[in-house]
Amino acid sequence: MDNIITINNLTFQYGDLLVFDNLNLNIKAGTFTTILGQNASGKSTLAKLIAGLVFGNQPIHFEAIPITEKNSNEIHQYISVIFENPDKTFLAKTVKEEIGLPLENLKYSPDVINERVIKMANLLGLNDILKQEPHNLNHEDKQLVSLARALITAPKLLVIDEGFTHLSPKMRDQILKILADLNKNDHLTIINITDDVEECLYGNHLIILGKHKLMVAGTTKTVLNHPEIFEQAKLDLPFIVALSNKLKFYNLIEETYLDEGKLVEDLWP
Repeated sequence: MDNIITINNLTFQYGDLLVFDNLNLNIKAGTFTTILGQNASGKSTLAKLIAGLVFGNQPIHFEAIPITEKNSNEIHQYISVIFENPDKTFLAKTVKEEIGLPLENLKYSPDVINERVIKMANLLGLNDILKQEPHNLNHEDKQLVSLARALITAPKLLVIDEGFTHLSPKMRDQILKILADLNKNDHLTIINITDDVEECLYGNHLIILGKHKLMVAGTTKTVLNHPEIFEQAKLDLPFIVALSNKLKFYNLIEETYLDEGKLVEDLWP
């Protein structure tokens, strides 16, 4: 599996504030990677670096292409990024126009744009708000519209930077399951940068950032089997993993579970 993102010896700072010191990190194409870390660990800065919004001492490579100021607009055809507060990015008068705007910029025909917008609205449950103005939506719907707009071009890489903070727990669960399906069936590579440790259960790879550096990277299950790393990073374990560890301590189960339903089913068949 080839790298879709390659970071070698990257140093980045805002003025005198050091964010990354000689960071090395690879993300494989086709993975659903969750990135966790404390505040000030550089998570949002990493999203901006991958998106080509800021630049360090070394270029980040998308596939084999260095992301530079000259080609960052071209790279945006293949990388979609969602940030926590999308208000400032809304440009259209209606939700329907906003979702289709990236395709309009790429000169797609009106028929193709309409077809894709309706498909995306059906996928994310936005049919009832297509005629509304994006700026007048509640926070949850704004984040869903931002996600629809990001997915409409069928990007190779979707980067989410705290993009689900305003979703209800039920809606967040639905959206993360949709993204997991897109990752599995459409081979969409996803990087989900979040403060919520529970979200890592939907992905298959996990990265934890520490101060100025990478602490660990690996498959989700492998990293979750090392609770000492979470302790060092001052992060809680997801509830189901913490519960699994307690049950393993009492010899009630032998493995770490990532699915609460599967744990209940195996304990009480």
